[in-house]
Amino acid sequence: ALPGDDRQGPQQYRERLFNMKPNICIGGKMVTRDDPRLIPGVRVLDLTFDVAQDPNWKGLATATSSVTGREINRWSHLPQNPHDLMQKQKLIRLTARRVGGCVQRCMGHDAINALAICTKEIDMAKGTNYHQRFIDFIREYQENDLDGCCAQTDAKGDRLKRPSQQPDPDQYVHIVERRKDGIVVSGFKMSITQAAYADEIFVLPTRALMEDDADFAVAFAVPGDWEGMTLVTRPVWLREKDDPESSPFCKYGVSDSVVIFDNCFIPNERVFMCGEWEFGRRLALLFADSHRHSYSGCKPGVSDILCGV
Repeated sequence: ALPGDDRQGPQQYRERLFNMKPNICIGGKMVTRDDPRLIPGVRVLDLTFDVAQDPNWKGLATATSSVTGREINRWSHLPQNPHDLMQKQKLIRLTARRVGGCVQRCMGHDAINALAICTKEIDMAKGTNYHQRFIDFIREYQENDLDGCCAQTDAKGDRLKRPSQQPDPDQYVHIVERRKDGIVVSGFKMSITQAAYADEIFVLPTRALMEDDADFAVAFAVPGDWEGMTLVTRPVWLREKDDPESSPFCKYGVSDSVVIFDNCFIPNERVFMCGEWEFGRRLALLFADSHRHSYSGCKPGVSDILCGV
């Protein structure tokens, strides 16, 4: 990291990543995060750290934190105005050109954006203290230049039934026990991009909820190798048979995972919604709106590549 700021490089990111516990399953076998099939995706994340260190990208790949006042990677920044939003979108477009598609880091940014707003709204309505918890968390997140992904999509099971009506409640991530120091959750999220090489996984509701669905109104953050959590991962990359340097995998790739929570304990300081069912829809849509805005950066980036070809 450079003096006076909280940016880190890909070396620190990889060091954290490769020291995580092996809780990833690929093709029926547990693997570590330095598995060659994951490295093309890791390289995409490397780029997001590299550009934040490049003086030519200052003010685009970086921002001044509204929490600490220090210079940080834009991917951990909470947007404060329309200019911040447009800089994020421009950053996505320019980096998407370089990796040939999905930059993957926008989901974590969209999740913290949604949580910053919704935790404040819940506090104002319910007298809770979620927002201060979140600010305490995001301060550490920014200071360590962490990478996050968002686990929102539940399996949903029988789609004619609400979460509380499912024969198997694990079709949605839900609270199974409330303790003084935290909660215990079970269930699984699916099609979660980048989870296999994220520092943190943000879990958000996927839909509007009713009062009977209160146990499914839950939001929290956990490290990627959290106890009781398993990732069943599908890495994707293109083979380049004529290039011995990159064989058998190309330089850049992506992955998605089914994230399984098997009675995971989540301490209070990492819980940002716990039973406030009235805000399930609000939090889900705050993330979705921000994510659609991000897509308006990466899809033009891909179009730029196709036009260039």
